[in-house]
Amino acid sequence: MEPMSPQHERWSEFVDRLEGPEGCNFRYSEKNNGCNVWDCDNTAERPKARAILASMGFDEQAIEESLSIFEMEGGYCDCEILFNVGS
Repeated sequence: MEPMSPQHERWSEFVDRLEGPEGCNFRYSEKNNGCNVWDCDNTAERPKARAILASMGFDEQAIEESLSIFEMEGGYCDCEILFNVGS
């Protein structure tokens, strides 16, 4: 299976899911001075991205290759994939 990258035909689906409730869960917070907040453990394990890729049918090899691609583009944790990869 081809690894996930910004050129992959399912990139938009992956990004939408990583931004949403099963991923980093970006949301507005009045408690945080009206700023956006999100959930990320800031680790290179990237558990949310891994889980989403697995649920999309990617095998372990494709997931590892995808994480390597993300890292080369500055995606060192789940939220940095969204901030840095493909931008």
